[in-house]
Amino acid sequence: MIQASELCSDALFQLNLILWLAQPMPALLTLRPFLSEAGFEVYSIAPLLALPPRIREKVAENQIACRDAVRPDVVLRRRTGRRMFLLAECKKSSFGLESTTSEQARAYLLITGPDFGDVMGLTTAEHPDSAVVYLIPWQQCAALEDTLHSLEQEMFRDRVPHGHAYFLGLKGDDATIALVVVDKTAMGLSLNVRSPVTVLKAEPGTDPRPLYFIPYDPGIDQNPEERAFCRRILLERVHASLLSRIGRAALSTDRTFTTDDLLSDATFEMYKLWVDSEARKHVRRLAFELLAKIRQSLPKEDREMLNFVDGDGWVLHITTSEGKERLLSYISRFRVDGFQPSDPRQIALIDVDYKENQAS
Repeated sequence: MIQASELCSDALFQLNLILWLAQPMPALLTLRPFLSEAGFEVYSIAPLLALPPRIREKVAENQIACRDAVRPDVVLRRRTGRRMFLLAECKKSSFGLESTTSEQARAYLLITGPDFGDVMGLTTAEHPDSAVVYLIPWQQCAALEDTLHSLEQEMFRDRVPHGHAYFLGLKGDDATIALVVVDKTAMGLSLNVRSPVTVLKAEPGTDPRPLYFIPYDPGIDQNPEERAFCRRILLERVHASLLSRIGRAALSTDRTFTTDDLLSDATFEMYKLWVDSEARKHVRRLAFELLAKIRQSLPKEDREMLNFVDGDGWVLHITTSEGKERLLSYISRFRVDGFQPSDPRQIALIDVDYKENQAS
């Protein structure tokens, strides 16, 4: 059985923990929505944020080693009180000043400076505070603090307008996860808490992971076994959503839905906030291939009950109760764990532009 302490450096766990901590819900015995209590909500997942031209000029002028664009794991927005955006970045370890990750960190500092509204496409009347916050195992916090301090000093030295960087340390034992919140982070983010803050509890001997909003992210580095397991969980949810829609379908009335609709169901609506186009194309292709394979597994005389129509999406056309029962029976027996995508080793970057004959 996995221990809570083992999860602190797991990128997929970190991502889903942030999503849970920002959910607008009351504190539970097992989970405390720490970020929601502080007024934050999920604004978007993995958007691509590019340095605006004025910042790029400063970068070139001062020969700053930084990236042209970054993709934070989650963007949080404070919905009440002091208006603020947080760019949340999950890390398994700290990094040095000469590493490529420091180039990403410099870009975050520049993006969260005075030009943040332009980066996010906000109106000129909006001037929210902004910052980057790292989620990292607490043992790495001291090293990260030194690096972030040095990076900010670089910006001061070069007189480059910039934002601030903070961190939250993940500390786990057998069954609990806590956040270590240093004074600078508490003050900078207006957090009225006493560190450490226990945010996740599990019964001894049980899996401490909460239900994942995003069980599979193709952009996260995993070994082949983990990747296949996480992919299967996502596709099993798509399969369950399809069965649910068939169960609710009225007879003799066409019901249309898209692959994206099923993925939204499978991620508890987080797919709608997931703006990483490459990841979305990948999971959309996986889900479409699964649905096409499910349709191909049906007897030919029953395939007209589940069709893909180009421009519309998937169409359920069920005319009799007996046909509905057959469809549910066949699809419920379909083994998702036996499904093999066309190329499971790669992140598919091509758009899903399937025609009807590819689902036939």
